[in-house]
Amino acid sequence: MKKIINYIFLFFVLAPQLAKADSFNSLWKQYHVAQDNDQPRTQLSIAERIELKAEWDKSYGDLLAAQLSQISIMETISPDSLQPMTLRLESKAAIEGKKDPVLSAVYNCILGKLYSSNGGQPDKVKSKMYYEKAMSNPRLLAQIRSRVYEPLLKEGLDDNIFGKDLLHVMGLTAEDYHTLYYYYRSVGNRRAACVCAYYIIQQERKVDVNQMQKSKYLMCIDSLIHIYKDVDAAGQLAVEHYKFMSQADDASVKDQLNYINFALAHWGSWPTMNFLRNEERRLTCPQYKAVVSKRVILPNNDFYIYLRDVRNVKQLNVTVEQLNTTADKQWNIDDAGQLALLLKHVNPSKKIAMSRYFLGRANYEFSRDSILINGLPSGAYLIKVSSDNSDIPSSYDIFYVSDIAVVHQKLPDGKIRLGIVSATTGHPLSGAEIQLYSNKGKISGSPLTCDDDGEVVFQKDRDVNSFFAYTENDRYCPKASISDYYGYSDGKSSYVSSNIYTDRTLYRPGQTVHVAAVFYRNKQHQNVGVIAGKKVQLVCTDANWKEVGTKDLITDAYGTVSTDFVLPDHVLTGRFVIKTSEG
Repeated sequence: MKKIINYIFLFFVLAPQLAKADSFNSLWKQYHVAQDNDQPRTQLSIAERIELKAEWDKSYGDLLAAQLSQISIMETISPDSLQPMTLRLESKAAIEGKKDPVLSAVYNCILGKLYSSNGGQPDKVKSKMYYEKAMSNPRLLAQIRSRVYEPLLKEGLDDNIFGKDLLHVMGLTAEDYHTLYYYYRSVGNRRAACVCAYYIIQQERKVDVNQMQKSKYLMCIDSLIHIYKDVDAAGQLAVEHYKFMSQADDASVKDQLNYINFALAHWGSWPTMNFLRNEERRLTCPQYKAVVSKRVILPNNDFYIYLRDVRNVKQLNVTVEQLNTTADKQWNIDDAGQLALLLKHVNPSKKIAMSRYFLGRANYEFSRDSILINGLPSGAYLIKVSSDNSDIPSSYDIFYVSDIAVVHQKLPDGKIRLGIVSATTGHPLSGAEIQLYSNKGKISGSPLTCDDDGEVVFQKDRDVNSFFAYTENDRYCPKASISDYYGYSDGKSSYVSSNIYTDRTLYRPGQTVHVAAVFYRNKQHQNVGVIAGKKVQLVCTDANWKEVGTKDLITDAYGTVSTDFVLPDHVLTGRFVIKTSEG
């Protein structure tokens, strides 16, 4: 059932005369239609009608719900009306206290909810006072059966656990879990007591470690599980145990699955146990990811297709097929219609097929593999990956093989210089053509033709945002974006820089770090040279930025220094830093 999230529906309780229930249901249905259509004044009118009818029929639950609805609506459309309406409720609570203690308790609970929503300290004090009045006689409230018009309980709970009494509705609203716990324990309702004990430890939970072996919160959960293991409500505690476990530093996926199976075997009938069933499916769901090493590959160059995050799959079949299309055509392979059209462009005579097997793995373990594809000629290619599991749809991806590379330079006054070269040799591709594009498609006046040096300079129109470079035999280099932003430096600045090197990237406590550094000066971007004979300082800090060591050094004729730092034997592992006083 849904969480209690809004006091508008707080008290559709206190069973009305059964003969009148359908009439109230009809009115509340009209109210919700107006609410869905965002018609607050219509809602207000219907709520007033419900209030009048409820007063006549003495249907207290509908009366209170109608009054709360009016308060909520008036708070939105006329906030000034909230205070007199609240005063009216306070007056009614005082009057009913002498005539009808149950109705007075309900009014007090409503007032507690209203004041708690305001958030100020004085209002919190008033809220606590009214809640205490509302819960002062739990045995009396437990004798009243409630008609719950809307689900009022916290997610996953069933009001049958509490005997459908008024006490639990008010207690959960007031978050007075202690009163609920002691009452239900005293009358032998162990299911309700278990749930209330769970909410108590949640309410009193403090900052804790994220380790199962050391967490006091988890110890409390497990202690309650031991006490209430004979009732299905312990499943609520088991779900909480798993939620902690799933975030803990010392619980493996195998541990999580073992606990899920244990919990389902003992308390599988509890409503929220479907959460654990969904988690089991999530942790063992068959999956894989196929990635090409590059989207554009050089002709006749070997490359890899990487199979990653493979889980609960025994076999993956990979095919590579050439497409009768070019790189200027845009394909959305995630769209079923476009994919179906693309598959019609497959050249069946040029196909590579391979398989990889993933046997002897648990259904939660991840695996990876790779497939080496020998060099291919220029073209567009489609990769298809399918598995032995028919429930997993095949995946597709497109890559291109092209020898075209583009050099893009922004010039002053909105001009663009493009150079088209062979990606293999670096030689210019004279006569190569460039088609310009805007958001609306091809730009008129293009394509542009490169000169003997494979270059072209043009004035960029504001609508141009991409281009497609191609030759007669190679139309497989994808479109690239283009910008005419141009920036420059006056070259008058001078600065000192340094490059620091270590012999490794990963060390253990107690090991020695060999360090070298080169210092150089850049004068106005024209005179760059090393700095000899300069006093410099290298500082090593640990993961908490505490100093491990300091070295005062002097650069040699090549602007270089070298030294060693010995790491402590007992130190917090993490990211260590070596920094310099210069550059």
